[in-house]
Amino acid sequence: MNISKIRINSFLNKINSDYLFLLIILCTGQIITAQLFSLPFGPIEGGDSYLSIAERFPNLSATEWSYGGYVSILYLGSLIGSSEWFTFFLQITVVFSASKALLTMGRQLGGETAGWLAATIYLCHPMVAQWSRYLLTDSLFYAFIVLSTSELFRIIKKEPVSYKRFFLHLLILATLRPNGIIFVTTVALIALICTKSTKIKKSLSIGLVIILFLIVALFSPTLNSGNELNNFGPQAWNGVVVHGVEDERIDMPQPEKFDTSNKAYLVYISKHPLSMLELGTKRVWWELKQVRPWYSKNLNKFLTVSMTIFYITSAIGFWASRKEILTKIIAGITIPFVILIGATWAIWEGRFAWWFLSLWTLWSAKGSNILLNKFPGFNLDKKNN
Repeated sequence: MNISKIRINSFLNKINSDYLFLLIILCTGQIITAQLFSLPFGPIEGGDSYLSIAERFPNLSATEWSYGGYVSILYLGSLIGSSEWFTFFLQITVVFSASKALLTMGRQLGGETAGWLAATIYLCHPMVAQWSRYLLTDSLFYAFIVLSTSELFRIIKKEPVSYKRFFLHLLILATLRPNGIIFVTTVALIALICTKSTKIKKSLSIGLVIILFLIVALFSPTLNSGNELNNFGPQAWNGVVVHGVEDERIDMPQPEKFDTSNKAYLVYISKHPLSMLELGTKRVWWELKQVRPWYSKNLNKFLTVSMTIFYITSAIGFWASRKEILTKIIAGITIPFVILIGATWAIWEGRFAWWFLSLWTLWSAKGSNILLNKFPGFNLDKKNN
């Protein structure tokens, strides 16, 4: 009986220490980011101004409803007393939960040190940490991707998981941003591929999910509305690499007729595959490198060094864990997002890349741990054991 109590107390102490250290890391990351970018304490209104949209809730346009989940959160905050502070604290809380999920997954993928490195990169890298302050969809989107991935991983391993919470996370993701449907579809496909079922049933189920996705993508009013010039087709034949940056446009073949529908865009891609491949590659490159000519020299130097290290260690971590289920899940989530960026555009601040780079922190952490262990005295996992 005493041994059982000791084990329980040891387990509870470990959990409590995890939360305490994660909180310290989160606060440290926010302080560092605030100093680097001269950010004020508390919430910062983003350029997309979701607050003004929330004032009209629920009388929203089709385009605005594609961000309905986030607008609903802001509206709920206004009922409580403050949209800004309610959303700010919610974002910080969800980010904190996601860091705990990364810690857990990192431990399983690469050991204790890898778990802490993954959580630390996520909480402290300024290019992801800064969005916890802004009243934009990004921080919640990254965090719920991490949380949903953690739950999907547990489901595939047949560990106990709350399906209500899992589906709630997917519902939130589907309503935070239009591309949330990409993630939900990807999760469904990964889950179906990993289920033990007959080939016929599995093929039919996968086919049904893909058909439903295409119907939503082609005909949903939330994905086929707004300013026509901002639709995928015009952005493609106008050669837009980074949204809103005229200097980075490239020459593209012009369509036979001006049709801004998603269906017409698919036809355009089929007629100009090589040009679209070039455009898509440039978009993905811009999103991944994170460096921007409109950033300061010091920031670009920091990004050049930090992202180079991040990608090198991620490659090492990926290769070392290529047979692991979690790595296959991360790769499966990454590919559709990369295709989406190639098919749409890169963004001014490199925010889109962190849809999947938030998960790559696990690869980077494992790769970093592998490199550290090559130096005498740095094998921290053995010391912890």
